[in-house]
Amino acid sequence: MKFTILVLAVCTGAVALVAALDIRQTIADAEAAALGRQESSLRTVAMAFDYARDDFDIAFNADGSVGRIAWRAAPTFSDHAIIDRVGGATGETATVFVRDPADGEFYRRTTNIVKPDGARAVGTKLGKSGAVHPVVAGGGVYRGEAVILGKEYFTIYAPIYGPSGAVEGVLYVGADKSGVAAAWRAAAVSTAIEGFAAVSVAAALSWWLVGRALGMLTAFQASLAAVAGGDIRSPVPHQARRDEVGALARGLETLRENLASAADQRADAEAERRATLDALEQGVGAVVAAAVAGDFAARVEQRFAEPQIAALAEGVNRICATTGGFLEDVERAVAAMADGDLTRRVEGAYSGQLDQLGRALNATLDRLNGLIAQIQGSADVSLTAVARIEDGARDLSGRAENQAASLEQTAATMEEMAASVKSNAAALSSADSLAAEVRGKTAHGAETVAQAVTAVNRIKTSSDQITAIIAMIEAIAWQTNLLALNASVEAARAGDAGRGFAVVASEVRALAQRAADAARDITGLIQTSAENVADGIAMVENTGAALGEIRASMERLAATLGEVSAAGREQATGVEEINSAVTQMDRITQENAALTERFAAEAGTLAGEIGALRDAAAVFAIDPRRAAAARAAA
Repeated sequence: MKFTILVLAVCTGAVALVAALDIRQTIADAEAAALGRQESSLRTVAMAFDYARDDFDIAFNADGSVGRIAWRAAPTFSDHAIIDRVGGATGETATVFVRDPADGEFYRRTTNIVKPDGARAVGTKLGKSGAVHPVVAGGGVYRGEAVILGKEYFTIYAPIYGPSGAVEGVLYVGADKSGVAAAWRAAAVSTAIEGFAAVSVAAALSWWLVGRALGMLTAFQASLAAVAGGDIRSPVPHQARRDEVGALARGLETLRENLASAADQRADAEAERRATLDALEQGVGAVVAAAVAGDFAARVEQRFAEPQIAALAEGVNRICATTGGFLEDVERAVAAMADGDLTRRVEGAYSGQLDQLGRALNATLDRLNGLIAQIQGSADVSLTAVARIEDGARDLSGRAENQAASLEQTAATMEEMAASVKSNAAALSSADSLAAEVRGKTAHGAETVAQAVTAVNRIKTSSDQITAIIAMIEAIAWQTNLLALNASVEAARAGDAGRGFAVVASEVRALAQRAADAARDITGLIQTSAENVADGIAMVENTGAALGEIRASMERLAATLGEVSAAGREQATGVEEINSAVTQMDRITQENAALTERFAAEAGTLAGEIGALRDAAAVFAIDPRRAAAARAAA
């Protein structure tokens, strides 16, 4: 009896041990599956943000796990669409924390965790006092259990790095532990029920067959030990017996088969989940690789039974379709711009940053359109102004040529006057000689006086002529000054193109002023000579009236004639200087005429350049209304 009880206790203990091991294995498998789902959920959330947000940079390891998460700047979230779609696809909770530099705390900015009052847990903090904060703040990844808003979760907290390399945020994914606990509790209850049934059958059979089955206990013990050691594939012996031992063996076999079936179901479920994730990774990976290579025509072709994963694949396809359509619209506008057509715009309806980029491109085309229209209008106005400048330059050139001809005539007149003055000087020398002869030949005094009067009268006539010529030179200098002033005004209107001509006009004006000053000086000299000539005439007349005093006054006459001769020589020198000045003025005037011709030629060249600029701008097709507005403004 005691042995039977002992055998029954042993069987009961063995079955309980198997049940406990199965429960333990079930709990371990559930926790491992939960952690595996966490890694998959972390990868899914990271991929979703990497695809949907340009400010996230996600690096993946060779095995597909998430490596390093970074962003270009702390993000703002206008809605929670991304986190909700990921939560719907994975069935897990997810959160993005952003670190506040003021207190160093991490705050929830987007999450699908709901507080007890039904509101999102946005704005709540991670908490520095917990076990998670020091790990992620130091750049580590926290994996384990955590209590969030009073509920237990299996969690993963991954750090997010900012542009400076410091940890600025945290990406969290978690599964409600109550769901996992419910699963392994259900498995434990099922195993306990099966174990209880097995124990009951074993107890009944052991009680009746203990005597007969005592020899089979060793085999059953080995089978139970194998099952306890994890071998659930080896069949239980003695199943073919028709007695209680065979029944016990078949009962144990049923228990073993149930355990093996549960393990097969778990393996099949895991294989199906892995196949689905592999298909998702393959399809999305191919689309992402094509998008990175610039091909947005690729699509996720696989079909998924789970609606959340199917929605994720469809979302990836919509992203590629929207991005590809936008790039084609932009390509058409840019290609038209390259062909000179500035009227083409990005016409599609987009949202977000695509809409901002399209609007920016359209605004750029509008500004370029206005710039080309303004260039065309300014070119037309510049051509008209240059044409007027060219006409004025040619008119100025003609007047300069006329002035040069007048100066040539003046120079010829001055040469004649110089010859006359030289003749006067020679006559004065002759008069001096005659005065010497008069001292020896008083008989010819009357004739000498008459000749002297005639010579002095010629000197007076020549002086009057010189005075007239000097007046004409002063008039020429005044006209040249006026002409240079007009040329300076025209050069100022011409701007940079007439700067050189303005300098030349200033030099001409200065020369004209110096010529006028020289003419006034010569006029003074001539007036002095005229006064001297008048004195000489008086003296000659006195000599004619008093021939008797010729001998006594001959010395004075000789001295006077010497002074007159010196004055004649000075007149000859002054006339030669005037002639040189007039010759120089003639040369400068001719140079001015040549410069005016050159200025007119440069104005023609400038007109050609402006015409070429207008022709180059005419290549672009612009809005006619903008072109008309630009011409009106010009």
